[in-house]
Amino acid sequence: MDKIKLISVSSIAEGGKDTLFHIIQKKYPQFEFKNIKFANQLRNETYEILEENFGYNVFSEDREQKEKFRNFLVLWADMKRKQNPQHYLNYIKYQLKHKNKKNIYVLTDLRFAQAEYDEINFCLENGPVIHIEKYFLDKNNNKVFQPPPNRFEAENDPKIKNLSTHHIVWNHCNIQDIDKRIEFLYPYCKTVLDSILN
Repeated sequence: MDKIKLISVSSIAEGGKDTLFHIIQKKYPQFEFKNIKFANQLRNETYEILEENFGYNVFSEDREQKEKFRNFLVLWADMKRKQNPQHYLNYIKYQLKHKNKKNIYVLTDLRFAQAEYDEINFCLENGPVIHIEKYFLDKNNNKVFQPPPNRFEAENDPKIKNLSTHHIVWNHCNIQDIDKRIEFLYPYCKTVLDSILN
């Protein structure tokens, strides 16, 4: 446990990556966790463009607003990665290099396994990788898994799932209260988190 400095989390969009971070924070208070994201750098790069031209706040966590500019962020990041596949990875490397030794960083937006050396390779070198799948129950109580929202996630998510060290499959939860949402979802991930943090 003392050797873990990074826990990486992956899923398609709206799969529950940030919710898992909240669960980790609440259920394992003996550790100091810090959330980091590749998207922090992406948001810094696009903040002024979206704010000045469209009035969007790229740092908003409002799902409805995020959907309005999600495709723009995906295309921007794709162009940056085509220029340099390590562009966003270098940002995370810098964060880890200067991290507080007491902190365990939880990276909640692992998405790419395309380049010869990509996000998934770096994350596996530095700690466990958790892949999340979210499903909905149809009228016959059958599980219907959430589909990827774009071609990038359709291509990368199966690769990351295959390479991940841990897997969580949980039911869609539309409970808005974060504490109640944590209690509802914790049983789905307790075994995985205990194996990493205990």
